[in-house]
Amino acid sequence: MEHTVLIPRHFVIQNHLTLFLYKVDENILTEGNIFSTSILTPSLFEKINFSQDNNWTYGNGVLDKINYILKPYDCYIVLHTGGRSPYANDIGKLQLKLYTNDTELSFVKQGNSTEDHIYIFKLDKNISIIRQIRIQSATFIPKEMGMNEDERMLGVDILYLEIKEKF
Repeated sequence: MEHTVLIPRHFVIQNHLTLFLYKVDENILTEGNIFSTSILTPSLFEKINFSQDNNWTYGNGVLDKINYILKPYDCYIVLHTGGRSPYANDIGKLQLKLYTNDTELSFVKQGNSTEDHIYIFKLDKNISIIRQIRIQSATFIPKEMGMNEDERMLGVDILYLEIKEKF
């Protein structure tokens, strides 16, 4: 649904019928998901370029078919990770970028401590509905870094994303 000055309009006819008019976004209607919660968990959406057994990206992970309608006060996306990437505490080495609907978001800041693996991005005010989020990052192979025997090329371990008014 799209909000404008004119939509929705509310009518009451002879105290018997209440009618609400909305302009329908056909893409959202056919995809069937409309999310209003500000917590976006990867398991709720179609995941592309993610490890099948958890929420690790392969360096260019996509959460698709989100259909989150932004509220006027939504200003930031906060990416919460498990911090298990060897680059988690160095944003330069992590090379983290976040895109909504193919628009790159501006990086604002990283969490305040080494235990706080969050990354804050400014939402683009020209976007009214988030349909897709892409998380791009540097990759590593745990076995080559002496972490464990895992030979997969991994990016970041996503816990969830949060839409916020302020941080």
